[in-house]
Amino acid sequence: MASLALVEQKTQEYAASRQNLNDLVYLLNEKIVILKEEHLPGIREAVAETANKKEALSAVLEESKGLFVKPKTMIIMGIKIGFAKGKGKLSWDTPEMVLKRIKALFTEPKEQSLYIKTKETPIKKTLQDLPAGTLKKLGITVSDVGEVVVISPTDNEIDKLVDALLNNATATAEEMEDAA
Repeated sequence: MASLALVEQKTQEYAASRQNLNDLVYLLNEKIVILKEEHLPGIREAVAETANKKEALSAVLEESKGLFVKPKTMIIMGIKIGFAKGKGKLSWDTPEMVLKRIKALFTEPKEQSLYIKTKETPIKKTLQDLPAGTLKKLGITVSDVGEVVVISPTDNEIDKLVDALLNNATATAEEMEDAA
């Protein structure tokens, strides 16, 4: 059994290592903000210029429809140009009204499901409150219910990114061990 002094030492080492990682991520984020501020005006100009060039190309294509009979499209400089049948653009005032009308027009749930996206997933937060017997009846396995090691710093946003990076590194290491 390890002594409390050893536990404290290892905790201090971990905290120092986390702080170093936290500092590095903070510096990275600061540099990203600076780079964004530095390059955003140029990017905005490039976006505007590209939009103008696309508009000019579109106008020339409209004037040159006769060049695109067969084939209707061609690739020049890695850009596919030409004409294709439009797919049409759907729009509506409120999704609720469209849903209501779909349900009125298509009365069978199977028919409705063709036009209405429904995503059903179990809600872990509320399922955790159910008794073990009920969870078993639902086919849900509960694991890690005994005492588990807790290493949980009180975090800010940067610390959350650090945690995600650490969890990813741990998962990758475990995958490599499993493969070996």
